[in-house]
Amino acid sequence: MNTPNTWTTRTAIALSTAALAAGLTACGSGNDSPSGRADGKPAASPSVSAPSVTQAPLSAPADALEQKSGGNIRQGADGFRVSCVQWGLNTFNPRSYRLAVDGIFGPQTARAVRKYQADRRLSADGIVGPRTAGRLRTDMRNLIVAIRRTGESTTAYSTWLTNCSSQLPS
Repeated sequence: MNTPNTWTTRTAIALSTAALAAGLTACGSGNDSPSGRADGKPAASPSVSAPSVTQAPLSAPADALEQKSGGNIRQGADGFRVSCVQWGLNTFNPRSYRLAVDGIFGPQTARAVRKYQADRRLSADGIVGPRTAGRLRTDMRNLIVAIRRTGESTTAYSTWLTNCSSQLPS
C-alpha cells in the first residue's frame, strides 16, 4: 500500500518520465522499475523503450529545474535527473544496454553507466559524477555537430542539452 507521500513522488516521476519519453513505445521490460511483486519479476505494466533520433525530453518539471546539478547520481536515486542520465546513455550505449527511461537508478542503470564509463576510459564505478556527466555533455555536443553536417535535425539532442545538461553534476 502506498503512503500519500510515496504516491506523490511516484506520480511526479511518472509524469516527468512521460514528458521525457513522449512519443516512445512501450516495451514492457520493467528494467529498473519497482515491480511491486514479491518475486521481484517485472510488473505487467509496460515501461518505456529507448528513444530514437527524433525523440527528446520535452521539459523538466519546475521543481527539477530549481534543483540544478546537485551531487553525484548513483544507484538508489530517482527523478528527472536519473531520466536525463538514462536518455543520454541510451544515445551512446549499444542496444544491449538500452534502459527504460523510468527515472529510477537501479542495477541496470548502474551497469549501463559502468559500460559507458569503461568505453570512454573513465573510472567505471557506476556513479554519474562530474567527469562522467561532463563526458556525456561533450559526447552529446559532438553528436550534434556531426548530425548537423549531415543536414539532419538535431532538435532531440539540443533539447536534451537544454533540459538535462544542468541536471547533471558539474
